[in-house]
Amino acid sequence: MPQEVHVDPVAFYIMVALNKNKFQKAFQLTEGISIREYIRALRMELALEPFEKSDMSTGNIAKAVGYHGVSNFYHVFQQRFGETYS
Repeated sequence: MPQEVHVDPVAFYIMVALNKNKFQKAFQLTEGISIREYIRALRMELALEPFEKSDMSTGNIAKAVGYHGVSNFYHVFQQRFGETYS
């Protein structure tokens, strides 16, 4: 079972000693996407493995990667991969 992922952007700001706006701008410039988009993509990539290699329910996978609601998870998953898992 994957370890639950809870990413707090504020923790990133504190770690690099930048205020929120400076950090977001620097991240956007270097990575080409916003920190929120990066975190969303990371969560989706982490969700693939349990779908492919375990019998975890979609709800448990969604929770494990930081989503509180399955419907939002389904929506983001479909946007990212063009399909849904069930």
